[in-house]
Amino acid sequence: MNGNTFLIQPGGGLAPMAGGASLAVTADLYHRRARADIAQHSVKRADGQPANPMDHLHVPFVASVMAGLRRHADSVGIRADAFDPGLGGAPSRQLTQQLAEILREPVAPNTALSIFPINTELKPGALSYTFRRHFQAGEAGLYRGGSGASIPRVETGQSESAQRPVHIFAIAVESDFRQVAHGDFAGFDDFGEKLRAAGEILDKTVNDLIWQGSNDADLWGVFNYPHLDVQISQTPISTSGSADNIIEAVTALLMYAFTNSKTALKSDSVAMAPNIARYLTTTYPDNKGGKSLMKLIQEGVEQFYPAANWHVAQELQGAGPGSESGILAFSSAKRGFEIMQSLPKTVIAGAQDGLSSTTYMVRGMGGVRAPHVGANVLGWFDT
Repeated sequence: MNGNTFLIQPGGGLAPMAGGASLAVTADLYHRRARADIAQHSVKRADGQPANPMDHLHVPFVASVMAGLRRHADSVGIRADAFDPGLGGAPSRQLTQQLAEILREPVAPNTALSIFPINTELKPGALSYTFRRHFQAGEAGLYRGGSGASIPRVETGQSESAQRPVHIFAIAVESDFRQVAHGDFAGFDDFGEKLRAAGEILDKTVNDLIWQGSNDADLWGVFNYPHLDVQISQTPISTSGSADNIIEAVTALLMYAFTNSKTALKSDSVAMAPNIARYLTTTYPDNKGGKSLMKLIQEGVEQFYPAANWHVAQELQGAGPGSESGILAFSSAKRGFEIMQSLPKTVIAGAQDGLSSTTYMVRGMGGVRAPHVGANVLGWFDT
């Protein structure tokens, strides 16, 4: 397409402008008409030759012609700026949909908080706790008459445990007004996400303490609990071990408390490492009726271990003294292990400093307690 751009000169004429900074008449038809009209209304030079249509142009007439061209350009959709038809109807970002769901990284479950009961007897202000244990002794004898002085007497007594500490575990969330405003503008709950992450981190810290304990904080956990029976099996749970030996070793571990306490104590729940659970579940030995090792073990102890009491605990994988993986048999009916909690997970508002504020999330605990530690046993297996 052809087009000229005209500039009204101070003397009343028009001069072509290179590059065009005013009105670009892009239709060739209207271009020719404009030049003809301009030539018709221009004055002749002294020598009688036709005047240059750009010289001595009558300014009001030029304004009238250009206004008419502009109106017509607008009516047919001819743009007077640098519009590029190739841009399309909308920028590409306006055609990109952002999904509402924000994906989060999966985290391993905190098994201890779900399989062990929580004792809430401790008060938030307690710095330590003790517990008492009752003992009794005596023997009934054959009465042969007489005053009864020879009849055996029963004796009872109590002992008190050593003091166990209670600690507060905390994490802080800092929030800035500008960050919150930026998040609101972007559709992202900045403060809420920080609180959620703080809760996950606090739960993981407590969960790890429940399993491992802490020598630094003097807290008992499952792995460092005093007097807990711990066995290191000579039978690997892998292709290196025979099916019969694996079934016998795992079954003996699960029945250990029942047989060693003369049936006074028994385990009724089991937690095992994921790699052990995988091998037992996916291994089908020959001549066993098409059943997996796991099914054969469960059928052998189903009177003592209900199906709902079988758990997988990722904390037991590779956690042994030689990186073995573990199986924990424990009692839930007689409180084999319980979490001593003085304060549930609590959010506390902190100080305000200008446009910033600090919020704290806390949890109080005193480790774990095993009222009947003999009802529990931990076995480590090579895998």
